[in-house]
Amino acid sequence: MFYLKAKKILKQKKIIVTAGGTIQPIDPVRFIGNFSSGKMGVAIAKEFRKYTKNVILIYGNISTKLPYNTVNIKAITVNDMYFAIKKHLTDNSILIMSAAVSDFKVKKFSKTKIKKNKTISLSLVPTLDILKTLSKYKKPNNFFVGFAVESKNLIKNAKKKLVEKKLDMIVANPITLENYPFGSDYNQVYFITMEKVEKLPRMRKGKIAKLLVKEIINEIM
Repeated sequence: MFYLKAKKILKQKKIIVTAGGTIQPIDPVRFIGNFSSGKMGVAIAKEFRKYTKNVILIYGNISTKLPYNTVNIKAITVNDMYFAIKKHLTDNSILIMSAAVSDFKVKKFSKTKIKKNKTISLSLVPTLDILKTLSKYKKPNNFFVGFAVESKNLIKNAKKKLVEKKLDMIVANPITLENYPFGSDYNQVYFITMEKVEKLPRMRKGKIAKLLVKEIINEIM
């Protein structure tokens, strides 16, 4: 029964999922990045693909295999990812922003390789806030899901992002010794909306993706 409802609801929707980590170049051979593997975003794209063919996966730096039956678009930097999303975002899209987007970039990119025998200081500036910027274009039939990774004040910070970025839902996961999500097949998350906070036990990312897709579909029914 749920399968048929999901197919009907998603029939006219475009699903956009982001995965992996963005990177910001320092010089031609070095970059600022993070430890994201892309496993969560890929799992979400695969799960949506069970209900609809209209799934676009926009991915950065990943260490997992891409799905064969989704539209896969590579976007390395924050700006690359932003413009790729904006290009494909429609008035009837579901956007799941599970990519680990770089928060900073170097103020000045070096066109030549920086020599190792130099002591250098990098001046960093904030990158574009993709979700906050896209919220300006959000339409009534859009559904935006963000991800929050925090080492402290998880729920408080996630709720703040939910409001500031005009999200419909946020998936929050803590970074602790017991739960380090980057590169792992497992994670422990919270599903947060304006109405509720639901804590999930630690489980495989494929299972989280399944529960998340069901939660999104139930929210827009």
